[in-house]
Amino acid sequence: MTITTTGLSSTSSTPAVAYVAASGNLLDASAATNEMANGATANAADQVKPTFVKAWQYDTDDNGNLDEIVIEMSESISDATVNKAHFSLSSGSINSIGVNGVGTANPKDPDVVNDKYFTLEVTISGTTTVTTGYTAGTLADLLSNTALTDAAITSGDVTSPQLWYAVLDADNDGTNYTYVDVYFTEAMDTATELYTDFSINDTNIGITAIQTKAGNLVTLKCNRTFQTGDSPTIGIAGSVADLAGNALTSGTITINTYRISMRSGWNLISLPADTSNTLISTVVSGIDSNLAVIWHYNASANAWSQWTDIGDNGEFRLEPGQGYWVYMTSADTLIGNYNLMPETPTSPPYFNLAGQKWNLIGHWQTYNQTASTNYGGGLTSLSDDDIGSLFKFTGTGYVNILNGAQKMVPGQGFWMWKETTGNKQYTPS
Repeated sequence: MTITTTGLSSTSSTPAVAYVAASGNLLDASAATNEMANGATANAADQVKPTFVKAWQYDTDDNGNLDEIVIEMSESISDATVNKAHFSLSSGSINSIGVNGVGTANPKDPDVVNDKYFTLEVTISGTTTVTTGYTAGTLADLLSNTALTDAAITSGDVTSPQLWYAVLDADNDGTNYTYVDVYFTEAMDTATELYTDFSINDTNIGITAIQTKAGNLVTLKCNRTFQTGDSPTIGIAGSVADLAGNALTSGTITINTYRISMRSGWNLISLPADTSNTLISTVVSGIDSNLAVIWHYNASANAWSQWTDIGDNGEFRLEPGQGYWVYMTSADTLIGNYNLMPETPTSPPYFNLAGQKWNLIGHWQTYNQTASTNYGGGLTSLSDDDIGSLFKFTGTGYVNILNGAQKMVPGQGFWMWKETTGNKQYTPS
């Protein structure tokens, strides 16, 4: 006899195969040899496990961070079997799962009970692609076939990139031009990035070229030097796109004066800006939840003073040219927008170094300079005879960077031994 199949579907939640007795004799094992009639059908039950088909990720509020991931399964899933504890992400965290579109903002997940879609509500920094893993659990189709464990799927990128942050570039030469680093939330298609795609909200400043571009960073060259105490902004004036072709055609971001990475524990820092007229609590407001104490050293008096996050005690302010010890309970980034020079300068800022003593100093500028007294160096207001040593803190120890061994970098503080006697003014170079 012949048996044929109809309606073959390897992943359907309805019977997977219908068997049809097409011809011949199909007999049972009894003595009566009962025969099945030709044309009779028998359905095979679904025993196929559901599988992951596709995933989409979304930044539904356009803030530059992912907040939803939609998963499509091979067949309808029982909503009651979906549990966030059974899923993991390659980055970020899962807050909850929406199984029938309720409370979701993405356009992909329909408002249907027991369908093949569900949405992960997530907290993920940036918009780069994310892999969702299914480790183990109860995820099952409508006939209770459970999904294979140890499965994973990478989201398709349907999210437009966003401007992340902008900051003065550390390789500015400080004389003719200012370079600005602009960061996006993910890697970009550099072929779409032209200098005409960007603008600055100050009509006196123009963007003349792209200096470098790679990954999620583009460095813009401006037609003149400028300070950022008034918080100028970079905007998208054209169209740029990520590697998946998602376009960004609008948005602005403030150009920060500095962004200083603070490690957990002790940090030796300085500010490349004049905040001497600003309360410390204002300057550190962005990191105050992770800041324990700031120490200042007066070399002339051989005296320490401290500031803690319990209010401004008036003992000192954070001034340019000086170094400070800062203890952080967790890593963070100190961000600010201040000028180093007055808009109508009368004289440059300065810091008096004490002779024959260790002085805690800072780097004045928002760009890198060699640790030397030569032209273009960070120490040209001093002589070679003045400086015995210049030590940078690495987090675990010290490195002497004097005379070009390493550059003086914005945000770093240093221990300097002043070899000559008497006080001397240390000024920006």
